[in-house]
Amino acid sequence: MSTGVKSWISQALLSAVWCLWQATCSADLVLEVSDVSIPYGGTGFVDVFVYSNATPGDFLAAWDMTFEIIGPVTNGSLDFDSTQDISGIASPVPYVFYGNSGSYGTSSPANNPPNPDLMFSDFTGDSSDVSLVHNNRYLLARISLVHSATRGSLAIGDQFTVSLVDSSFTYDLLGSVTTTPYNPTLSFTVFVTAPEPSAIGVLLPGLGLAMWLRRRRQRIAGQSGGMD
Repeated sequence: MSTGVKSWISQALLSAVWCLWQATCSADLVLEVSDVSIPYGGTGFVDVFVYSNATPGDFLAAWDMTFEIIGPVTNGSLDFDSTQDISGIASPVPYVFYGNSGSYGTSSPANNPPNPDLMFSDFTGDSSDVSLVHNNRYLLARISLVHSATRGSLAIGDQFTVSLVDSSFTYDLLGSVTTTPYNPTLSFTVFVTAPEPSAIGVLLPGLGLAMWLRRRRQRIAGQSGGMD
């Protein structure tokens, strides 16, 4: 856990009830993710959004959470990619601490499980509470993924699950630091698809056809000239 976030966790932990965005929610904060397809040997990303269903809203000052990649573990062809800094994103959905990010970043927990995992965290730069307007979506994290071409074409069609590690989401609402299971488990599926044909691969067959047609016209023209 980053030093900045640790500084927030000095008060009693409170329990809360959590739910997926598709479910009926009784909690104040709701997380939202979606499935993604990435090309074989390519990259992609999934955004994690947060919103408050409390009225009139909530106040967030710090957060951290850990995601892990679950199977098929045996081929190990999916991993977390280098993470881009999203703290400067203002649209179409603004980063939750836009303009007041203390240190958005990632790290690998010391007690790594068998599966690849990555922790995301941030806190407000001025230690203030940021207002989350009721039902407004905010960008919380961007999970960058990379697929390694380790198994040839056999990897096409592979499916991976990326899941929020149980009890890993810690947040600070108005000075009350909470760590709680997210129930049911928050996760999304990564589908590995066939790569798009390269531009050169599309162009070369066309060039071959054009050259064949040109030679054919030349032969026909030569035959016509010989009959005169």
